[in-house]
Formats: sequence, structure tokens, C-alpha cells
Amino acid sequence: MPMKADDCQACSTMALKDRIHCVVYVIDANTVAILNPGMKNKIDEIRKRTDLADVPLMVLLTHVDEACPHVEKDLKNVYRSCYIKSLIERTSRCLGIPMLHVLPVKNYSSEIELNDTCDILLLSAMKQMLNFADNYFDDCEENTE
Repeated sequence: MPMKADDCQACSTMALKDRIHCVVYVIDANTVAILNPGMKNKIDEIRKRTDLADVPLMVLLTHVDEACPHVEKDLKNVYRSCYIKSLIERTSRCLGIPMLHVLPVKNYSSEIELNDTCDILLLSAMKQMLNFADNYFDDCEENTE
């Protein structure tokens, strides 16, 4: 259900199971530098609302293999790439999200076989999402005691 302007999840009477536990933006690494102002304003509004409700926020930077030739050659270079690091920093600054919440991933687009390195990046991102959601539950439980 869409979030209404007067919704305040933190002080809501909604059941915990009906609340948002983690928000994840999925942004193409090739377009992050050219986010239009309208989209940036929408993202800022969501970030402000999630901050008020203490909901964790993440960004998945997709297509990192297409953004950097070194990573395209060998996906294991994703965290060694200066260019990917700068993309993460720019995304963090642009969206007001901590760098540790911006995770690079590679999309399966034309592959016909699984790639362990790609899977590790995707599973690490999923694990981080679950950890953030779990922390949100822990915080909610502490606030109700």
C-alpha cells in the first residue's frame, strides 16, 4: 500500500508484520551520475521518512561489470576497482546514505551458467538486507519493552 503523507511508521499502531523493515534502491551503476532532479527529490523524501521511522536504507548498484572494464574482465576486482569505489562514494554523497549501505552487484543478463563470484555479491547483498531488517526488529522490540 502506498505511504501517505501523514503516515508515521515509528509511532504507528500498525502491526510489526505490516511495517516496512528495509528499503532497497536498485540503481544502474551506469546512470547513477545522471539521476534527474525529480528522481533525486523522490529518493530524498523517502530517505527522510525512513529516517524518521528508523527504517534501514540500502542501495544496490547494478551492472558494475559494465561500468568498469577491469571488473568486466574479472568480477573479483569489484572491490579493488577505484572507479567502482568512486561510484559508491558518489552514490553515498548524492543520496545521503552511508557508503557501507551501497553495495555493488552484477546482474545475470545474458549468461547461461551460474557464476560463483556473481552469486557471492548477490548473496552478500541479500544477507545485508536481512541483517538490516533483523536489526529493525530488534530495535522495535527494545522500544516496546
